Amino acid sequence: MFNREFVEEVKKKIDIVALIERYVALQKSGNYMRGLCPFHSDSDPSFYVSPSKGYFHCFGCGESGDAISFIQKIENLSFTEAVVKAAEFAGVPIPEDFKMSTAYDAYTATLSKVAKAYHQVLFEEEGQKILDYLLSKRKLTLETIKKFQIGFSPESRTFIRKIQSKQGVSKDELIKAGVALSRNGEIIDRFAGRIMIPIFNETGRIIALGGRATGSTSGAKYINSPETRYFKKKEVLFNLNYAKKAIKSLDYVVVAEGYFDVMALFEAGVENVVGVLGTALTERHLMAVKNFTSNILLFYDSDDAGLKASIRSIELAEKLGFSIAVARYSDAKDPSDLFCSKGSKAIREILANAVPAPVFRVDFAERSIDISTGQGKKKLVNLLKTSAIKYKNIGDSASYGMLLRALSERTGFPEENLKGYFKGESKGNIEQDIEKTKLTPLERELMRVYFSRPDLRKRIVRALELSEVGSTKKLIPMLKKSLEIEELLKTAPRELGEELLQLSEDVISNEIAQRIVEDIETRVGASLIMEQIKELDRKIELAMDQETKNSLLIRRLELSRLLRKTREGGDNHGR
Repeated sequence: MFNREFVEEVKKKIDIVALIERYVALQKSGNYMRGLCPFHSDSDPSFYVSPSKGYFHCFGCGESGDAISFIQKIENLSFTEAVVKAAEFAGVPIPEDFKMSTAYDAYTATLSKVAKAYHQVLFEEEGQKILDYLLSKRKLTLETIKKFQIGFSPESRTFIRKIQSKQGVSKDELIKAGVALSRNGEIIDRFAGRIMIPIFNETGRIIALGGRATGSTSGAKYINSPETRYFKKKEVLFNLNYAKKAIKSLDYVVVAEGYFDVMALFEAGVENVVGVLGTALTERHLMAVKNFTSNILLFYDSDDAGLKASIRSIELAEKLGFSIAVARYSDAKDPSDLFCSKGSKAIREILANAVPAPVFRVDFAERSIDISTGQGKKKLVNLLKTSAIKYKNIGDSASYGMLLRALSERTGFPEENLKGYFKGESKGNIEQDIEKTKLTPLERELMRVYFSRPDLRKRIVRALELSEVGSTKKLIPMLKKSLEIEELLKTAPRELGEELLQLSEDVISNEIAQRIVEDIETRVGASLIMEQIKELDRKIELAMDQETKNSLLIRRLELSRLLRKTREGGDNHGR
């Protein structure tokens, strides 16, 4: 187990927003970040993250906690495993005296040992043909082969047993790591006869293996390790561990479809490249790069399947606020073939001439339409109408303009005519209801001070009690206990809680806080005096004898003087 000081250091250094954005699309909401809760079916964003205080809270299901508890819940890990993962994410070294005893450590240690064994084979006699293939056919250098730790799994049935003895890995560990299968009491290498590519997570741990078939291998061309709690294809991007620095520096990421595409592009000098693992680009993939960039360049296969995959990726990425471009080429099937046949220069030219997503949409739609006729041109415009309206409605004028220009170039219709055609066609636009604040201006001022100045809380509660409070009335018993925001959220209704969240982040200086309290106490005191004067006026009007009326008039005069003094700051009632 870790000591308390280490855990607190991890919590202090971890960026909770960057962590949670690996799993949830967050948008700024005041001083908080807000998104759809990952712990329940959420259609109206009810999940809030505090960057400054390092906690999250969902108003829908009530889940809350810090960065470590978030990892525990989202990954279904033990506390110790979550601390290890959080420390890796935050860049905090694990204490030397900590024994690697978690299931996560055992799993990654086994895969690391196996990958090392496969890599060693590549430079032995058994792997000579595969090494020659990588060097001559795939055009990879030894430096790249070693960097990615490419290996080879021989077809020999005895090799898996050699791994057990040489690497000190048990049969059960090999099976749990997805490397071996058990058949009739004997273990068999799942990847026998395949080129092996280790799959690293973002922090650099091997969490899976990928195997590419060779000439003598039967079965699928590519297979990955079976999915586990530590490896899910829809979440992992190949090469992100190496690429993230370049992605952040260049402010864009190149996304390819396979291991060899990624390694070929890397060999061509494209260091900011990542790849999906036999699956479509997912929201979780996008969240993994969101902290490094919001710009994507898709470099998929050039066939029909690759083009369709590009369109699907554009749809998803645009929803999450990414700007997208697409690499266009036709003289090779995929980036790896292109690199092998044309070289690095061709790769660089294609990247430089990538087209923005709105233009690619037009290109893709045009493939299935004969635009030599007026009817074909109108069909193309109608196919792109939904996209055009979407760009217009979300205020993306740049994409809207690019789509209009591309359509105008293809069809010959003037841009102004196209704008006129699209104008008013916004049936799909859903107006967002703007929630009205549930706190009065006076309450908002007092709650700001409440969170900033604990020493003034008694005076704040008194001012709230004396004023005509609205939403905070039910919170007054808790405010009297001087509870913090985390506790208040547990009983506050959602709309009130959202406002309190924002107010808790508004740090104000001591001088301003003191002035606000004094001013509100004055206003509250004046309000109470005015209520008394109104009551006296009612009694004066109803008084039957002159003596009673005179007595009431004298009292009214005294209150009027007191009101004037209060407004001038001479007597702060309500303190």
